[in-house]
Amino acid sequence: MTTVKNRLGLNDGLFVLVIYIAFLDSKTCFLARIIDHVVIISTTMVTSQESLKRYQGRVVDVCDSIVSVSGLSNAFSGELVRFKSPMGEIAGFVWNLEDNVCKVPLIGGRQSSLSIGDPVFSTNKLVNTRCGFGVLGEVINPLGTLLLESKYNYKELVLSRLFKTHWASIDVGAPGIIDRAPVTVPFMTGIASIDSFIPVGCGQRELIIGDQNSGKTSLAITAIINQSFRNNTICGSWRAINWCDYAYSLFFPCIYVSVGSKRSEIVRLKKVLQSRKALHYTCLVFTSADDLAALQYLAPFAGCTIGE
Repeated sequence: MTTVKNRLGLNDGLFVLVIYIAFLDSKTCFLARIIDHVVIISTTMVTSQESLKRYQGRVVDVCDSIVSVSGLSNAFSGELVRFKSPMGEIAGFVWNLEDNVCKVPLIGGRQSSLSIGDPVFSTNKLVNTRCGFGVLGEVINPLGTLLLESKYNYKELVLSRLFKTHWASIDVGAPGIIDRAPVTVPFMTGIASIDSFIPVGCGQRELIIGDQNSGKTSLAITAIINQSFRNNTICGSWRAINWCDYAYSLFFPCIYVSVGSKRSEIVRLKKVLQSRKALHYTCLVFTSADDLAALQYLAPFAGCTIGE
């Protein structure tokens, strides 16, 4: 202080006055900065409230598990939306975009729980499902929810959720022809007539078509069981030694999608695969006949997402 006073050439009274004025200026600047921050925060809150209104709508009409929603100005096709009703949260996805109304099919919850005027919130996300090696050996629905949960080990489920599964979007674009890998690995179904005359490879789309009770399910289950020798015997030792990508490249995981079938049928298929030691490398995507139509529609897409 003395050095500063001597350099400025001020006496004691003037020096104290200069310090007091500087203190007032700094205090005024500090208060001005606080006011600026308050103005910025209040402006941000106003803009955030205005933006939140764009992601909130109201139910206009409900008919056949398809809800008409107004007010979602930022909605896009395939977006996951959630309804808030007295009976709990209900999920749906945007299917059709019109001038002021969005058509939203329900994929979770009951139609009777909704009423006109209930709030709707957009999530800015697509419909997701669980993928990865952690879903093998499980029975899930197209949204990745585990079915028959009481028959699984709780510790194994927690570990698989943490380290072996991830979430992926169902509605994704297919890769181009040039980006796709060629079909080079044969897929043996275990049926001599098919393996001899029809070339089937991994990554190839092959349609099984026929009348009712003609053996389509039996053919698919036989092809899954036929991979047991490769996955359990040939690749079992490699996977026990090294958990790398090369060990999994020899591994043939299978996904079976059941759309609109009976619950007793999926229980029977699970017991068949479990008795043939084929359940631990198979994922069962299941929707029953009493599930919502939109959920049954998403089942094949969920199976393709898990396979990809």
